[in-house]
Amino acid sequence: MIPNAKSDLVANLVANFLNSGTSSSRSIIQEMVKSTDMILMNWSIEKIYQQDHELAPSITKVNLIGTKDRIVKSWSNDTTHLIEGGSHFMVYEQAETVSRIIRELV
Repeated sequence: MIPNAKSDLVANLVANFLNSGTSSSRSIIQEMVKSTDMILMNWSIEKIYQQDHELAPSITKVNLIGTKDRIVKSWSNDTTHLIEGGSHFMVYEQAETVSRIIRELV
């Protein structure tokens, strides 16, 4: 369970942990943390961890994981695409790379 993260101190710690690489992404992460519904966040994390057991065998899960992601690095599998230098916030920080891989997969 993640504690309530409405304070500036906690928002700064989370931004550091998510390894935000730019000052613009850092401020976005801080604002996201402060406005996050923590009940929803905890429910979401629980569902992410449960999803491996709920997928039908015919569904192929593809992971896009940044090499600097401190959270989902352990979720790597046979269909993982590693994004060099990507942090947990790489969808924002490396949007072109993430989009290119998704286009190739679809």
